[in-house]
Amino acid sequence: MDAQRWQRIKTILDEASGQPRDVWPAFVAAACGDDDELRKEVHSLLAYHGQEPEIVGRPVFDVNTEDPRIGTRIGNYRILRQLGRGGMGVVYLATREEDFSQRVAIKLIQRGLGSAERIARFHEERQILADLDHPAIARLFDGGTTDDDLPFLVMELVEGKPIDAYCDNQRLDVHRRLELFRQVLSAIQTSHRHLVVHRDLKPSNILVTAEGHLKLIDFGIAKLLSSASEASRPTAPQHRQPMSPGYASPEQVRGERITTTSDVYTLGLVLCELLCGSKPYRIDTVDAAELQRVICDTAPEPPSQVLANDLDPHRLADMRATTPEKLRRQLAGELDAIVLESLAKDPESRYRSAEEMSDDLGRYLAGLPVRALSDSFAYRTKKFIQRRPMTLLATLLALVAFAGILSSFIQRSQVLDQRARAEAVEDFVGTLFRASDPDRAEGEELTVRELLDRGGDDLKAGLDDQPLVRAALTAVVGRVYQNLGNWEKAETHLTEALALQRRFDPGDDATVARRANDLAVVLRLRGKLAEAELLYREALDRIGGCRSRHPDSLYITSNLALLLTDTGKLEEAEALISCRLENRGPRPQDAETATVLNKLAVLRYRQGRLEEAAALFREVLVIRLGVNGREHTRFAATLNNLGKVYLDMGEYEGAEDALRLAVEIRRKLLGDEHPHTVNSKGHLAAVLAELERRNPSPPSPLPPRAPARPP
Repeated sequence: MDAQRWQRIKTILDEASGQPRDVWPAFVAAACGDDDELRKEVHSLLAYHGQEPEIVGRPVFDVNTEDPRIGTRIGNYRILRQLGRGGMGVVYLATREEDFSQRVAIKLIQRGLGSAERIARFHEERQILADLDHPAIARLFDGGTTDDDLPFLVMELVEGKPIDAYCDNQRLDVHRRLELFRQVLSAIQTSHRHLVVHRDLKPSNILVTAEGHLKLIDFGIAKLLSSASEASRPTAPQHRQPMSPGYASPEQVRGERITTTSDVYTLGLVLCELLCGSKPYRIDTVDAAELQRVICDTAPEPPSQVLANDLDPHRLADMRATTPEKLRRQLAGELDAIVLESLAKDPESRYRSAEEMSDDLGRYLAGLPVRALSDSFAYRTKKFIQRRPMTLLATLLALVAFAGILSSFIQRSQVLDQRARAEAVEDFVGTLFRASDPDRAEGEELTVRELLDRGGDDLKAGLDDQPLVRAALTAVVGRVYQNLGNWEKAETHLTEALALQRRFDPGDDATVARRANDLAVVLRLRGKLAEAELLYREALDRIGGCRSRHPDSLYITSNLALLLTDTGKLEEAEALISCRLENRGPRPQDAETATVLNKLAVLRYRQGRLEEAAALFREVLVIRLGVNGREHTRFAATLNNLGKVYLDMGEYEGAEDALRLAVEIRRKLLGDEHPHTVNSKGHLAAVLAELERRNPSPPSPLPPRAPARPP
């Protein structure tokens, strides 16, 4: 064997040793091309290498048993040990010995491989790193030439795990994986702005430290698009491009021109692995033609399907802190579409940049429509509803309530022209829905609050000559502001609605009572208890007191009783509740009874009568289970209240059971960040802390866990 051929074998072996084992066949096929004898020789040496797993990361063939550079100096740095070896060079751990102490990584061309082309590429890598400034890109500290004329780089030492291994070890869920991956996209976008294409993106070149800091390394085969002509110039097929076949784009395999979208393709492969544990197609061939067919012509599978085909989806799902079924549902649809758009065979059909891909992932994380899916009105409207389920529900309920109010008003009032009233309502509601049209919003996230702000302005401008219609609509807007938590604006609108009602139709006791009650609710939330009490009392008097059969009597009586409890007027509060219960007769198992008993349970809790409060909350729980079902916000609220009472009673096991179930239901219906969910998790944390204090053995993890006993 001549020296030139042996040098080629050695080069391929060294390059292969820097790749993961599962891509060796594809790498060798790409490197050897049509030379079958060369491929066989390389595979025979790799087979020998495979029998020595303890030397993975070291060179496959090295005539020296000891690296002569260990213990020597390069510039101000002393070489401590070898960290790794790849096709471009060797990387050493070194320490600075002058001025100050600093551990670094030093990379230099391997002895005997310093061809003019390799040295030129090495210098290009040094310039690329010098130009790139991003917290997620390993920094270049220094560079130069050794005494034996080999170029070297002094780089930031990154001690971390490949991004896929880090995510699996930490059991990161899909959202946290996406947030980490977006840091990769940010770093790559920075390199693209400097006209640098990495060309070798893979998990082993994306490291995450123990502290969770991400670092992108190894720009050894990066391509500098220094000009438009360079960007557009194809690579001659006879000069095979340097690449990792398992992460190569179709244009790399075909020897075509490389652009920033080539990195986008590879990023799609990495994202697919992070999501489902495998690439969208398998490369287990040593045939160059077959390799090209798989990468260039085989349609990639979406991550949800890759997961479904995996031999052990339960293990993969466990690494993502979920179940296989939930993981498949989470990946199906939007995340599938994002991955597949980045993996389009035609570069023009991919995301145009890493930034655009990151933006779509950001939209997914925020619950916004992603651009990778068809831009239909139905899809965008669905995302709007998913993003704001509670506020949209509040709006719809308010509109339904408004419809009832308006219908009753129209039947009574002969003051205004029917057509004028209908047009006023239609214009106002139409304004809200036109503003919420996703096509008109052009991707902007319009909140319910913004819709109401716009509608409120139109309301005041267009209904001056129709004060009772204006009062009804202003009350609707005020109640929705209350549901959104903007109590100041709610008070402003509800005050105006009550004033208009009193001025233009003071004899309508039922409507005035409703307006007064609505305003009192907000005043109580804002701490204006004396004003709220006066309005509650007025409202109750107008509808005939606590024994009235008026539909609003229960609501107003309960609200006044709760306020009296807050202000320490416990006897009067109890009298009101008792009045309501006596008026009901035997306790039917319905929603009204649950509401009254819930207020009584709160009263007993405030009185310090915890046993009675717990018994009442248990009774409410049974009623609400029958009326509303298990997965309902009211059922969860009662569980939360019962758990808090158990906590104060010192019945920690019962408290844990009730609060775990409350957290589980609220997480499912409201989400992790909703204030009600946070409140339940806070109570549960207090219970677990007390159990830990009493029993050092660690408690079971947070929900889901079924209650051990019925509350």
